[in-house]
This record gives sequence, C-alpha cells and structure tokens, in this order.
Amino acid sequence: MKKGGFVALIVLFLLPAVASSWDFDYSMISNGGILGPSPHYIGTLTSGGEGTIEIWFDDTGWPTDPEERFDSLWVWYFEDNYDSMAGTARWTGTIVGRFSINTTAAPPGYVGWCEGTIEARITVRDYNENQTLELWERNKQHMFDGTLSKLCEDPSGGEMACRWGWGAIASNYFSFVSPPGPDTLYDGGNLTLMEGCPSATEPTSWGNIKALYH
Repeated sequence: MKKGGFVALIVLFLLPAVASSWDFDYSMISNGGILGPSPHYIGTLTSGGEGTIEIWFDDTGWPTDPEERFDSLWVWYFEDNYDSMAGTARWTGTIVGRFSINTTAAPPGYVGWCEGTIEARITVRDYNENQTLELWERNKQHMFDGTLSKLCEDPSGGEMACRWGWGAIASNYFSFVSPPGPDTLYDGGNLTLMEGCPSATEPTSWGNIKALYH
C-alpha cells in the first residue's frame, strides 16, 4: 500500500472549509415600502462589485390597507419588544424575508448568484421615552439591519455554486411610507462564503478507496 497516498487522502477529508469575506455597498428602492403590496426592494451594488441585490417579504395574511397593515405589524412584531434603556429606548421588530445577490464582477469567489433568508430587524426609537409610539416618531427614518442566511447556490454554475455562508446588511434609511410610495435602503453589507460543497464528492465504498492505493 502506498502510505503517502493514504495520508494525503486522510488530509483531504480532514481539512476544514476555507472562509472568505466580501464587503459591499448597495442602494435599493421599493415602490411601496413594507406597507405596499408584495414588499420588494431591488437595487444595485454601488461598491465592492457590480450586480443587483434584492429583498422581498411574503405579505400573505397581512392587511392590504396601509394603516391597518402598519397597526397589525406593530402588534405582531414590535409592541412587545421594547427596550427602555435610558438614551436609547426603542422597539425592535424582526421580520423574516428573502434576499438575492447577482454579481457580474466581484472579488474571486463572489461572481454568480446567491439567494437565502434574511432576518430583518427594524429599530424604532422612542425619543421621548414614554413607551408610546408618537406619529412623528413613526414617520422618522429607522435603523434597518439584517442577518443573511446560509444558502448560497448558483444553479447556473457561477463561482457561488456549491457554497454556503452568512452575512449582514445595514441601513439607517428605512421608512414606513404611508400612503405607500418609494422607500430607499442604502448602506453597506458583507457576505462570508465557505468554499466547497458539503456533497461535492462522488459516493463510493471504503473498499474502492483502498483499492486506489494498493
């Protein structure tokens, strides 16, 4: 048996996946914001690469009237999530959606298509700290940040094919636009991809593997 080949095979199996991180800036716009039908933000990368970025939310079961929708979202996601810390009193709502990034030019490993889940957190400040949302507080711009999921698969065979990862985006420009109109998110984000597919090897038996090195 060729011991050197056997050792190389073991090393191949034990090597950890290699991670790489990519930073980018973006600008996205939604025609109706989260209070409009089928909330969908779509835009472009403004630095760190070239391509498009999208976020959308499934509003099945949400009221269609914008004011009724806001009231429901507030009860479902914000009302019970209040932090009374002096100087930063706030409500935080977490809404799960989907994201996609499609790049034509980016650092090595990040050209292609990537889609996954986003946990979007919207922070609404209680500026006068009275635990009551005032209309002027609602109408200000809010912090929007999101955790991106671990799904990165490019069926077209781009560099993001068979890679999984995570990331984040952030913006200080989220608005509850009523009546629904243009709402812009722009700021920065990052994505970390793990190189290699979890099932990239061809299934075979241990006997066949040993036979390769006799």
